[in-house]
Formats: sequence, structure tokens, C-alpha cells
Amino acid sequence: MMKFKNIVFVFVFLYNSSAFSQSSDLSVQINVHGNSFFAGERSSFSVIARNNGPENASNIQFDIEINSPVPIENLTINNEGANCQINNNSVLCQHNALQTGQNKGINVSFIPNTSPEDNYSIQVSATVSSNNPDPKPNNNSIVKLIQIKSAPSQQEWGDALINALGDDAERLNQMVRALAAYCGSGDNFMSGMGGNCDNLFIEALNGNTSIIKRVLRRLRPREVVQQGRTSVEIIATQQANIASRMAQLRAGSGNSFAGLTLSSGSQSLPVEMLSYLSKDNNTSYNDFVSPWGFFMNGQLSSGDYSYADAENEGFDFNTDGITMGVDYRLNSKSVVGAALGYANFNSQVDQDATMNSSSLTYSAYGSYNFNENFYLDARLSYGQPKFDQERSIQFNMNGDQTDLSALGKTQGKQRSFILSGGYQFNFKGWQFTPSMSAELYKTEIDAFVETGARAFNVGFSQQNFKTNRYTFGVQLNRNISLKNGVLIPALGYELINENQNGNEFILMRISGMPEGEFFEVASNFNDSNYSSANASLTFVSANGKQFYLRYSEVFGWQGFNRYTLNIGARFEF
Repeated sequence: MMKFKNIVFVFVFLYNSSAFSQSSDLSVQINVHGNSFFAGERSSFSVIARNNGPENASNIQFDIEINSPVPIENLTINNEGANCQINNNSVLCQHNALQTGQNKGINVSFIPNTSPEDNYSIQVSATVSSNNPDPKPNNNSIVKLIQIKSAPSQQEWGDALINALGDDAERLNQMVRALAAYCGSGDNFMSGMGGNCDNLFIEALNGNTSIIKRVLRRLRPREVVQQGRTSVEIIATQQANIASRMAQLRAGSGNSFAGLTLSSGSQSLPVEMLSYLSKDNNTSYNDFVSPWGFFMNGQLSSGDYSYADAENEGFDFNTDGITMGVDYRLNSKSVVGAALGYANFNSQVDQDATMNSSSLTYSAYGSYNFNENFYLDARLSYGQPKFDQERSIQFNMNGDQTDLSALGKTQGKQRSFILSGGYQFNFKGWQFTPSMSAELYKTEIDAFVETGARAFNVGFSQQNFKTNRYTFGVQLNRNISLKNGVLIPALGYELINENQNGNEFILMRISGMPEGEFFEVASNFNDSNYSSANASLTFVSANGKQFYLRYSEVFGWQGFNRYTLNIGARFEF
């Protein structure tokens, strides 16, 4: 009898040992991809199964249930090679095997399509099993809650961004409130701005200030406004080229050809000498071979503008221009003429945005000498510039990458009128010339809407700018006679008063914003008083050839830097 019991014991022991050796301890966990989700926002989680051994498991099965108080839609899975089926709110997946120490996962996402007024939870449960016996069945199942929040109100959406912006909150408050009227309204929270209204709100809740500022800057690119204003350089280039020709005419010159200007700063002057000081202004009309004259002047300039209320915001710009014209000397005191100029203006904001503008400019001018010392000049110009801009829109919010290019095209009108006069005092080889000028510039840029950037295309209202500039200057120069010509060193100083006005705000908006909601961009008009100092050296050869070098620098011009080096030459023919 005892022998029989021992045999049974050995048999049971061997059977259990065999069973244990074929067992696999499976465990399961649920990872929710976020602390919480908003109603209407795609929610996602992962179900991870692990084989803790001791043996490999076969025929792994995932049973996943989503228990939601509201209907869900767009239930999708990423099965990592598993065979999966979806039945309403249930997911059933099978893997062939799971090796000891290995993990297998199923990614699940869905969208709750309605939302009660209050926050609520969705319960997710998962169970994992296999053909192998499991010695620890308690870790085969898990239940987890996914928190769903109701969409924020307009006030809540705006407050979140304002709180995250810190020191820039006041400057961007109007824009944020206008955007909140769009993003915090109904379905726009999930679908507005290309599906980025919710992402921007989440970034605000997470305190990602730099990302928020980057996105807002691309929705309200205020540099475009200043670039448009600075494009007055197009017509100013032509006026400056004509001014040099008129200086030559006062010197009694006929035909001339001018070299190009090399400069840097926010503005530049032409290469040619402002007056031909080596000749006597008593030149009579009969001394001219022909009353007709021809000229060609060129100019290259560059500069930069910086905003006072924000770091690292501004742009660089440059202008290239050439002017050709003919004039007719009516008598020994008066000249009239006409000119045609072409200029190209380019500006760039880091690597994010560029603007190009080009224009033909038509000009008329005249000069009158009351006597040997006193003169009065007038210049009138008109142009129709075309504007092309491209903006790069790149950012990553809440894991969603945006990489787009916005293209804009428009045209405008530019007008200018300048009246200037001066009086030259002569004393023993010295010349002292006080002068004054009044300048008026008007620029109009038509409204336009960008293309190519889908929800991030920005529409711009019409832009109107007007600048009045008044200048008082003095120039002191000395004629030094040399063996081969005349050397003329000079020093000059100008006081400049500039008054700007026009549209106080330029309006911008993106597609879908409520009627009457815009982003307001201040034109930053200001009445500026600044000055300019210059030093020059001119050599006039005995045969009338002229070589010129000039350096000038501006002081106290808000937002602009300007320092200019001019070199040039003039030849009679």
C-alpha cells in the first residue's frame, strides 16, 4: 500500500513539474499618451503585453474594451504585426508568439464625437492571454481611466496664452483675444487653424512660451508692415540720383556718367559729387556747346531695422537703382529735365521671410539760380512698385510638425516731391553753404491675401504711409590748388526732422476668423529728430575729371542704423 502511494506521489509531482515548465507569466499595462484630452481631440493609448517566462508563449490574445459615456468615432489601431478586428468599441488582436522577456504592443486611438458640459472619464480595460498556463493570472488584466476635458471657452483659451506669454502679454494681448474669438469657438478648437488651435492651447498650458511666440509671429508678421514702409527707398533712390545731376547742372556741366555707390546702413547717397566746385557758377549760356544734357547715375544701399519692444525682431534690407535722364538748359539760370529710373528693393527677416519690390520711376526736375550764390531745386517722382513676398512657416506643436511657405503678391503707388535751396558763401578759397530742403513721400500698397500655406495664409489690409522730412544742413569745404588739379576736403552736418503718418494700424487675419476680428499691427509712426555728419574728399583734375570719396553717419534715428561710404567719379564727354 505504501509503495502504491509513493508511485502516485511521484506521478503527480512529475505531471505538475511538466505543467509548470510549459507555463508563461503574462502581464499587461496601459500607457495613456497624455495627462488628459479635450472633447473632440484624438485620444490615444498603448496596451503592452510582456512575457515574464519561464517559457515562450504562443497564440497571444489582446482583448481591449473602451467604455465611454459618449459615442466615439475614428477608432484606429497600430497593431505591430498582429491580426486585429474592431467591433464597435472593442478591439481583439492576436500575435503568434511572445518570447520570454519580450514585449508586444497595440496602439489605439479614437475621438469622442460629443461632449457634455462637464469633464468626464473614459474607462479602458485590457486582458492578455495565451495557450500556455499562466501561474500568475492576477496581472493579466488592467483598467485605466482617460480624462476628457470639455473644450475651453474663448476667455479660457485667451487667458492660457496670455499667462504663458509673460512680458510679451501686453504687446500681444489684442492679437490673442482676436485669435481666441476664432480658436475658442465651437468646433474651431479642434479643426481651426489647420487643427492647431488645440495644440496652441496645450502648449500654453505647458508653459512653452517660445513656441507660442514663434507661432503668433507667423500669424501676425509685423515685419511686413515695416518692410512696406521702408520700400520708400525705391523712390528715394531715384530722387537721390537726380539730386546729383542737379548739383552738376548748377556747376554748368553738360553730359555726365556716374559710377555706383558702395554703402551700408539704412540708406545711402549717390556716388557723384554734390556740386562741381572747381568751376565758376558765372558760366554763361553761350559757353555751352549744346543746351541738352544726358546723365546716368547708379546707387547701391543696405541697412537694417530693429523693433524697440522685442529682441531679435527686425529685418535687413538693400536697394539697387539706376537712373537715366535728359535735361535742357533754358538759359544761364534755369534747367528742366526728365528721368526714368529702375530700382529693386529686397528685405529679409532672418531665414523666415523675404520681400522683393521693383519699380520703374518717372521723374521731372528743374533748377533755378537766382544769382551766383543762391539756388532753388524742385523734383517730382511717380512709380508703381510691384511687391513679392515669401514667408516660411515652420514649427512643431504637441508633436505635430508644420512646414509651409506663404506667398504674397501685390502692387502699389509711390509719389514724392522735394524742394531744396541753398546759399554759398565764398572767402579766400573757402566755401560755406547752408541749405534747407522739404521732402514729401507717399506710399500706397494694395490689400492682398497670401497663398500656399493653407490655414496659415494671412490677409493684409491696404497700407498707406506718408513721410514729411525737413533738413537743415551746412557744408564747409576748402579748395586747395595742386599742380594737376584741385583738392577739395569738406565737412558737413545736417539736422533732420521727420514726421510720419498714415494708417495707424494695419489689419491682418487668417481664413475662418469671425467677421470683424483682425490682428492689429501698429505702424509705429513717430516724429523723429536725428542728425547726420559727413566728411568728404574730392579731386578735380585740370581736364575736368572728378574723383570723390565720402563717409557719413547718422545719429539718433530710432530703429535704424546708417553709415555710408561713397566713392565715385565723373567725366565730361
